[in-house]
Amino acid sequence: MIVSLTGALLRATATAVLIALPTVLLPASTGGADQIVVLGALLASVLVFLEYNTTYPSIIEFRHAPPYNRLRFGAFGLTVIALALILRQPEVPSIGGALLRELASMLGRMLDFPFSPVRLLLLLMPDGAAPAQSELVRDMAALSYAVSITMVVLFMAVLRGLGWPARTGAFNVWINLPMLSQTANGDIVPRMQIHALLNILLGITLPFFLPGVAITASALTGAITPSGPQTMIWALTLWAFLPAGLVMRGIAINRIASMILRKRNRGSTAARTVPAA
Repeated sequence: MIVSLTGALLRATATAVLIALPTVLLPASTGGADQIVVLGALLASVLVFLEYNTTYPSIIEFRHAPPYNRLRFGAFGLTVIALALILRQPEVPSIGGALLRELASMLGRMLDFPFSPVRLLLLLMPDGAAPAQSELVRDMAALSYAVSITMVVLFMAVLRGLGWPARTGAFNVWINLPMLSQTANGDIVPRMQIHALLNILLGITLPFFLPGVAITASALTGAITPSGPQTMIWALTLWAFLPAGLVMRGIAINRIASMILRKRNRGSTAARTVPAA
């Protein structure tokens, strides 16, 4: 009970700090944006606390299969902090911000090629945008995309090198996959495999699809431009993180489906084996 409560409190605190961090790092903004961020941080922290302090699952997947959620939270937090440090660099210079700006610039030049997600994202910039602003958006988008790809690669290394999730002990499908219906008719394994494939395909295509949707919307409603540094941080982070999270989820579900099949095959083999007299 105490361990569960402590873990839930730590996770809730980390979530609130991460959401509020851009507001702390960036110069004070006008209006009620700061109050909205604080409210969002409180709501998110309460949700995380309630989720991890209860025995029965509801929303968060792979609660008992580390380091799945730790990798996602770490990549998300790293992206938010890096983008915030880059945006505060002109007003509050720092060595870390300068190094991140150089890294983002290098990644921006590498990933800015025809039909790349970064190039498609730049099409959202208005025609009269300053070159420096377009370059900043390009570099920040490239950094976010690179972090998201690194997250997926690290998860695949953990999956293959450390045998995730078998190394953590018995894997409870119901607790770790509460959003996946296990009471529907039919075999769960084919449904898991189809679910995994759809997640991977959607995750791969979303970075290309989302700018196209935004371009179509901008043609109807006008140019879509960031309304502030915090909006830019969260928009670019979610643009890169959500597709990568879907790919990572698809890989994880496919892994669980393979584990179930192997367990069934071992059970069938054992059942067919006739002990010697």
